[in-house]
Amino acid sequence: MGRISILVNAALLIALVGCQQKETTNNKPTKEVTHKEAVPDTESAPSVANALAVIDGAPISEGQFMEYIRPYPERMKENAQGRDYVLQAMIDQILLEGEARRRGLDREPEFVAKVDAYRRNLLNNRLLDTVKQGGFEVSAEEAKKYFDSHPDEFDRPERVNVRHILVSTEEEAQDLKSQLRKGAKFEELARKQSKDNFSKERGGELGPFSRKQRPDLAEAAFKLRSPGKLAGPVKTARGFHILQLVARIPAEKDKFDAIRDSLINRLRARRRQEAKKELLASVREKAQIKVNQEALETLEITK
Repeated sequence: MGRISILVNAALLIALVGCQQKETTNNKPTKEVTHKEAVPDTESAPSVANALAVIDGAPISEGQFMEYIRPYPERMKENAQGRDYVLQAMIDQILLEGEARRRGLDREPEFVAKVDAYRRNLLNNRLLDTVKQGGFEVSAEEAKKYFDSHPDEFDRPERVNVRHILVSTEEEAQDLKSQLRKGAKFEELARKQSKDNFSKERGGELGPFSRKQRPDLAEAAFKLRSPGKLAGPVKTARGFHILQLVARIPAEKDKFDAIRDSLINRLRARRRQEAKKELLASVREKAQIKVNQEALETLEITK
């Protein structure tokens, strides 16, 4: 969880507490909730006498606290001051959760739907872990073997980084190019006149791309040889572009040591996805599924 995550969660609960109290959909009266219901139920009811803390009669056991403090840095666990800080954070969360429950916020449909979605995702992941019993791990040796046998995946082709200004007509593009040749700043014109909201705030900069990644601009962009040179207008499906070269990036090959960890994570994710597909195929084969295609096609999605 970590300290930042704890504080974020507390802030979210404070925001929930500040919301105007709402009636539940079944119009039941607000339920009285004790702090005992908010204390994590990680073990059988702990004894008050042996508790680390007691909140309105609800004890927090050593086991519950050990589970809560687990994600915190070791330095927080090694001294009494750090442990006290974490315990107070735990108490704060329990108090706020209890107050949120007292106000019925845990029964609001939107909240219940989010909890259900999170629970389904958690159970799906737990199912995969149970079925495969840790079978997703990838060793450095396996990653190196994959690296050596798939050289094309790790060859980075030549790339260019360019700025662009996108406008609707060729006349607008020619006018911009004329202004640039007279000394106008490319970044300033891009911010003021480009139709591309994604890049205009960065002065029109698109970032590095290869010929395959941007075939619509590649022919003109890769003809530019030195930074600052202009090209265009280039017509695409979006309109007309004026280009300016920022940099050329020569082709290179990734080094295994530099990408080892990311490759291991990638291969691990692939194994997990393959196992999920295999398991899902088996489960679907046993299930009886009927889809109301007509209702699906006429369904209007509300925002």
